[in-house]
Amino acid sequence: MCLRCRNAMKVACSIPELHDKFEEFARAPETLTPIMEWLSDCQRANAAKLEIIKNGKYRRPHKLVPRLLEHKIYAMRYRSPKILVELGVEAIAAHTVLAFEHKAWLMPYID
Repeated sequence: MCLRCRNAMKVACSIPELHDKFEEFARAPETLTPIMEWLSDCQRANAAKLEIIKNGKYRRPHKLVPRLLEHKIYAMRYRSPKILVELGVEAIAAHTVLAFEHKAWLMPYID
């Protein structure tokens, strides 16, 4: 195996019944806009006071959300799949795999 070879991939994965294990820090967070049904009554009240929710819609940009639902397309780098599988996350399918080699290609221009 080449030490400079890396890969990036898009996979489908699911987190089985490990909610207690990931309670404090969920693995594989996603950048998305939260859905109103995900918010508790307390969160909705605070968001209404701060005018984050207007006309029943979340009015802010995407957030990094640590959710425990199934990920249909999750992009990750070369170390993440190994760590996630060790933690118990199930990889369902690999959609795209991109292999590349790290090189110091700008070094001649810098020196």
